[in-house]
Amino acid sequence: MSQRPFQRPLTLVTDLEPLAEARGWNYHVHLPGERRFVTGSHALAVDVTALALDGHSLVAHHYLKGLHTSEDILDYYYGRLYAVTKEQLVSVFTCDIPDTKLVGWPGAVVTEENELLIQSTTHPSQSALKMEIALYNSMPYDSAPPGRYISLQGYACEIYGHWLVDALPRLMIDFPLDPSLIVLIPARSHNFHYETLSLLGIPAERIFTPRKRVVHIPDLHLCVTSEGTVRPHITLIHRLAAALRASAGVAEPVHQRRLYVSRANQKRAIVNESELLPILERFSFEIVTPESLSVVEQVRLFSQASVIVGAFGSGMLNSIFAKPGALVLEIFNRDRWDMHHHRLLSLLGHQHWHCFAENINEAWDTYVDPKKFEKCLDYALSQ
Repeated sequence: MSQRPFQRPLTLVTDLEPLAEARGWNYHVHLPGERRFVTGSHALAVDVTALALDGHSLVAHHYLKGLHTSEDILDYYYGRLYAVTKEQLVSVFTCDIPDTKLVGWPGAVVTEENELLIQSTTHPSQSALKMEIALYNSMPYDSAPPGRYISLQGYACEIYGHWLVDALPRLMIDFPLDPSLIVLIPARSHNFHYETLSLLGIPAERIFTPRKRVVHIPDLHLCVTSEGTVRPHITLIHRLAAALRASAGVAEPVHQRRLYVSRANQKRAIVNESELLPILERFSFEIVTPESLSVVEQVRLFSQASVIVGAFGSGMLNSIFAKPGALVLEIFNRDRWDMHHHRLLSLLGHQHWHCFAENINEAWDTYVDPKKFEKCLDYALSQ
C-alpha cells in the first residue's frame, strides 16, 4: 500500500456488482429490491393549506437545493407528504473487498485503484462527497490491525438516530454476526454505540475505533442496506427492533403509554415547551428525555408506547421499538424538516401525524402555537 491514500485520479463507481465480478470479489444479494406503499401523513387543515400556498418560500430550505421551482418543491414535498406513494427499497447486498480505504465522516469506501464506491455511503450528495474525499488527499491515514472488518461508519452515524437506522441494520443482514468479524465504529463514538453493540452480542474487544479520519482496511465485508439517510430496507429494521427488544427483556411490545419526547436539553429545542406541558398532562402524557436513559431503558420504554409526540430529532426514532399501529406526532420546524421519519414509520405500520411550528433563530429553535398543538393532538387522539 502506498503511504498516500489517493495517488490516482478518483473515479466513481455507482454499481458495484460488475466491478466485483471483474475483480473476483465475493458479492451476494441477501434481500432483493422491492417497492412498498407509504401512506400520507395527517395534519390540521391549516397546515396542509399553508404548505400548499407557501411552497415557494421553501426554496431557501437547505434540503431542497436541487429543487428550483415552487412546482418542483410542491410535487416533491407536498405530494409525497400527503399522498400515498411508492417507496423503492434497494437490494441488500454484501461484498468482500481487500485493501480499501474508509473515509470516516461519510463512511465512503475507496478501493486500492482509487475507485469511490457510491453505494458504500449514505452521503446525500455525490458532488459534496467527491469534495470531501479530495480534502483527505494530503491527510495521513490509520491502518487497522489484521482481520476482517464490517464498517458501521457513515454519514452522521455518531448521532443516535442515524446510528440506529443507518448503521445497525448492516448487522441484521446475517444475524447473529460472524464472530470472526471486527466491527468498526465512528471515531467520535459515545456510550450508546457500545451499549447497542453489547445488546447485539458484540463485546468491546471486537470493536475497532480508528484514530484518523482515513483508515486502511485489510479485508472489508461491505454491507449495503440503504440508499440515502434514514432509508434502510424495512425488513432489517424489523429484525433490529426485535433483536434489541429481546436483548432488553421485552417479550412483546404493547400499546400502553403516551410519551412526549422532550428536547429541552438538546439543540433545536422548543422554546415554549412549558406552555405545552399542561396540555400534555391533560392528555395523560409522560415527559421523557431519551438522552438521559440507557439504551435498554429506551428500548423498554418505547416498546410500551401507544402514542409518541415530539419535535423532529433522533429521540423520535425510538418509535421503531413500538408495536405497529402506534400513533406518532412530529412537530416540524417550518424551515427545517423532511419526510425521512414519516416514510420509515409508515413502512413500520405506524400512523404518522405532524404539526408545523415556527422557526425563531438560526439554531432552528422552534415556537409551537399551544392552541394549534392542542387541537392537533385532540384530532389525532380522537381517530
